[in-house]
Order: sequence, then structure tokens, then C-alpha cells
Amino acid sequence: MLRRTFAALCACALLAGAPATAHAIGGATLRAKLAAAQSTLGYAVGGYVRDLTTGATLYERNPDRPLSPASNDKLLTTATALIRLGPDATFRTSLVAAADPTPSGAIDGDVTLVGGGDPYLTEKDLDDIAAQVAAVGVTRIRGRVIADASMLDDKVGSYDSGYAYDDDLGGRLSALQVRNGAGEDPPMHVARLLHKALKAHGIRLAGLPRPGVAPTGGVEIGFVDSMPLSSIVASINVPSDNYAAELLLKDLGARFGGAGTTAAGAAVVGQTMATLGIHPTIVDGSGLSRADRLTARQTVRLLTVVRGLPSGPALAASLPVAGRSGTLKDRLRNAPARGRCEAKTGTLRDVSSISGYCATTRNHTIVFSFLANGVCSGCAKRVESRMVTAIARYTD
Repeated sequence: MLRRTFAALCACALLAGAPATAHAIGGATLRAKLAAAQSTLGYAVGGYVRDLTTGATLYERNPDRPLSPASNDKLLTTATALIRLGPDATFRTSLVAAADPTPSGAIDGDVTLVGGGDPYLTEKDLDDIAAQVAAVGVTRIRGRVIADASMLDDKVGSYDSGYAYDDDLGGRLSALQVRNGAGEDPPMHVARLLHKALKAHGIRLAGLPRPGVAPTGGVEIGFVDSMPLSSIVASINVPSDNYAAELLLKDLGARFGGAGTTAAGAAVVGQTMATLGIHPTIVDGSGLSRADRLTARQTVRLLTVVRGLPSGPALAASLPVAGRSGTLKDRLRNAPARGRCEAKTGTLRDVSSISGYCATTRNHTIVFSFLANGVCSGCAKRVESRMVTAIARYTD
């Protein structure tokens, strides 16, 4: 009797310790749940789900319908940057003089601060540059700080605002900027900050900052490199940073498209996606424009193909984690999705999207994409959460 009682207690303990397995669902149930949930969002939807472990398609609904992806567009921008530049790439901001300092510690003429398109340049970075100049013995600049933002065009906004100032960006786009393009004239704002930092390090200047272009054959007397691209991509995707995504798109245009413009960057993204067999319509880097078009199948293909490239881990690591970080911190907080799924979200008025990966309770990797247009975006978020939770419960 005692032995049977002990065995029954052990069995109960085992069942209590494995709630995820007890709630696992098979393929037919998963398809039914996803179909029922997505059908509540109307007809302008797309969905596609694949099991990367087995290669099986688990669900599809209008998988080839082009829809506005909102911030899922950032997956294209950041994936292209990682593929083209590599996760360790950086963006350099340089201070250039016409010639080396004199033995007495003077620089004859101006110094030019050359913007390299760093989306996250800071005041501390500018102080570091000033400290480098002081460290080589410079005490006087017989000129002024010149702000050179010529790497990118002077259009301060995105496609959706006609390139004029865009409130949704929260600042003015520029190759030389701090704090998301703070100030009426971001390059001049940065030049003034450097002027102040040089003076704080005991360096006298002969004049106030002005805009300009670096001299040909100049000498670099100070610089700062951005954080690695992998960290920049994470800083974009986790909180869904529109400003940095748009600036990164222009950087791609400058590096690979012949011009530091939104259009040139969008063309680079399109060309890169085409090499992966993906053909979206891309007009910006952030997804703020409703003119962007992407399908659920294309998104799943991107996440599938990139996963096998050297840049794949960096892209996956840049996605918000369910119930823990970024735009998913307050969503999917319950098992089994919490901590098992990472995904890029997207939100515009009447638009909602979510695409990413889930590790199921049986350790399969599932890649998914759900896009919805013409919906109550808040309502769609609740439906998406149910669908992603169902994916996390899947077992074959």
C-alpha cells in the first residue's frame, strides 16, 4: 500500500513539473488555432509559419499578399546592413586638420569634424576626441571647428514626410548629429559641443564653428568609432528606433549606392533582398511609410536565409524577447512563449505585424510572420499574442 501511494505521489510530482509538455499541441490543432485567431482580423492579413527543424510548413494564410509591414520593415534594413557590412563594422567620426600640429602645440587653420553617419554619437564621444587632441600637446587652434556632414544629403526627414522634418523620427537626419538629431541644425549643434569640449581641455580657438567640408589630404588628429554594427542593430530593433533605422538606410546608400540618400539606401536594400530571392517594395528604412510592401512568406524567407549566414546570430540577438525586452517586454509574459520567442513587432494606425522565431517546448525552431492591415492595432496585438503562444506550444 505504501509503495503504491509513493508511486502515485511521484507520478503527480512529475506531471506538476512538466506543464509545458502537458499543454503541447500538434500540427492540426496549431493550424486550427492560428486560422481561427487570424480570421478575426479581417481579410487584409497574411500569415506564414515554418518549422525550421523539419522544413515543414505549419500554417499559411494569404502568404504572398503584399501588405504594409510597419516596423517589420526594419528587419530588411538591419539585415542588409549586417550582410553588407558585417556585425563588427563601425562608423567613424573624425577630426581633421590641414596639417600636423606645430612643435609649439598649435594647429594652423581650421579643424573639421567629419560625420560618419553614426546613429548613436554622444557628447562623451566628442569629449573623447577633444581629449585626444589635448593629449598630443595641442593648446591652440588658429581657426575654428568646421562641421562636415557631407557624407549624407541634407534631407532631414523620411520618405513619408516628403523628406521634411518628421515628428515620428523625433529629430533631424544628418551624418553628424547627437541625441537623434537634436537642434535646428544638427551638424552645427555637434560642432558647438566639440568647440566647448576643446576649450574645456585647455585648447584655445580663434573663431566660432561654421559648416564646411574637410580639406583634401587632411590629417586625422582625433576620432571615435561607433559601437559595433551588431549593437547598433540591437539598439534599433529592440525599442524599434525609427530615427536610427532611417539614418542607417542613408549610410547604406552612401557606402554601396553612390549617394547618402534615402532612395539610394532603399535601392541597396532591394538589391540585397533580391540576392536572397526576396522582392519587397521598400521606400524607407523604418516602416513609417505605408508605401512599403512585404509579404509574410518573404519575411519568413528572410529570417530563414539570414539564420544560415554569418550575420544571422546578430540579427536574431537584436530581436525583442517575449515577456522580457523592448517592444515585447509587456507582451507574451506567460509560459511557454516567455523567453522562448523573439520577434520584431510593427505598429502604425490600422497596421500591426510580428515576425520572428520561437523555440518550442520540444526544441524545434519555428519561424513565423503575421501581418495585418486595416485593423485595430491594439486588438491585433492581443490576437498576435495568442498565435505566438500557440506556436510555442507546438510539438510534432
